[in-house]
Parts: sequence; C-alpha cells; structure tokens
Amino acid sequence: MKTITTFGLLAVSLLTFFLSCNKSSSDIQKSKTEPDSKMKIATLSNDSLRKIKVCTALVSESHALDSGKEAFGNSDLFWPEDKRTLYVNFLDGDPIVQQKVMNVAKQWENYCGLKFIFSNSPNPDITISFNEIGSWSYIGKDSKGKIPSMNYGWLNADTPQSEYDRVVLHEFGHAIGLCHEFQSSNNNPIIWDEPVVYQYYMGPPNNWTKEEVDYNLFKRYSSSEYNGTEFDPFSIMQYSLPAEFTKNGYHLSSVYKLSETDKKFIASIYPK
Repeated sequence: MKTITTFGLLAVSLLTFFLSCNKSSSDIQKSKTEPDSKMKIATLSNDSLRKIKVCTALVSESHALDSGKEAFGNSDLFWPEDKRTLYVNFLDGDPIVQQKVMNVAKQWENYCGLKFIFSNSPNPDITISFNEIGSWSYIGKDSKGKIPSMNYGWLNADTPQSEYDRVVLHEFGHAIGLCHEFQSSNNNPIIWDEPVVYQYYMGPPNNWTKEEVDYNLFKRYSSSEYNGTEFDPFSIMQYSLPAEFTKNGYHLSSVYKLSETDKKFIASIYPK
C-alpha cells in the first residue's frame, strides 16, 4: 500500500510519537506494560520467530498530533519540490559498514528524482548512527534536525548483503516519506492473531508495551484517510510476517529489493 501521504503514524511514546523496527533508547523511554491477566498466552511453535527484527518509523510530535489525514502524515512529510538533493552525514560507524549503507541507499535514486549526497555537511538532512538500539528512521522531512535521524543497530562488517538490502532500503524508504504497508485497509488480507502477536512483540528483542503493539501493528487506516495503491505484499516497506501471527495463515516473506509498486510510487512522488 503506497500512499501519497505517509499513513499510520500514531503510536505515542512520551514526547515522541512512532509507528512500528526496534526502539531507540534515546527517543523511547517507556516502562514495559505487563500483559493483561485475561490475555490468552499462546505458545510460539517456531523458535526462529525470536529472530525477527523490525523497525520503528518516527515522526515529530507536531505531525503526530494532527487530526484526520494529518494525524498520520500528509504531503508535508515528503521532501518539498525544491529539495531534491538530500545531504546525509554519518555520525559514527565502521567505514566498511558506511560504504555498504551508501551503496544500498542509492538504489532509490534509480527510480525517482532524489539524490543522496553522503558528506560532512554542516546542515545535513539525514544523520545516521550505528550506536543506538535497533534500526529505525524518522519519516521524510521530519528527519531534518534530528541527531541521529536514522540508526542501524544490528549492521556490522560481517552482516550478509541481503540484510543490508532489506534494512537499508527499508529505512531510507522511511526517510523519503514511506511507512509500513501492513496498516493499510485497502484489500489488506492480514487477520492478526492478537494474543500471539502481543506475546511476541512484548518480549525480546522488541520489548514493546501492549499499547505500542496496538498502534504499531493493529491500527489500520481507511481509504478515506489516505490516497494510494492497494496493499502491496512485495513492498520493501513490509517485513517478515510468519503464519503463526495470523488467524488465516497469511504470511509475508522478507523482502530484499524494491517492488515494482515501490518504484512507480516513489517516481510519482519525486519525478525526475
């Protein structure tokens, strides 16, 4: 589901409101909420589920507090027409890892009018760290002025190239204004098995509260709240969804490249 707005940005965490990738220790300082005593506790049959790593898409308080369409991002979160070159600074990190991130991020340039300039700009648009918890990014122009605005907490020099492709394309998708597909209600086939999902995401490695799971996963937005394409199961803005998380057995595999819809949609937002 691509939108000409960025949909699904309502989760609240103190002064920072966020959508769904792991949490930043500097931005998200909420105490854990224990599962309700009446909540069904399900047993996850596959130990590999514990390896799922997801990201958090962040927005500023001012955007998250808007109502109606603005509550989850309107065109104001996309970079403006006079801003087609984005300056990106690394704040830290291994030069080998930095180079791999640069190589993957620039794939977006092939399909739209944006350019990423990796430099030591005194006024960067996007700033990247590797020192915080999890992988996450601010959405679109909300990246400006955030230090850092993007983080890669599990990438290192030995990380497989496929994981770089999966994570970096996804986070830079957030940085240029895209959000997660699974909160679309436009022909969305996902029927969550909520107790199982609560159990998983309220435990490590994500350690979300129940409220964070509700906002990050279960909250959906109607067609009256956005304007975009139908749900895209191949979008880079998805992440792996095991069948154990749904009542109907629906599942999504990890995505390692831009889908055709990703390419066409971003070209419509940032034409060359």
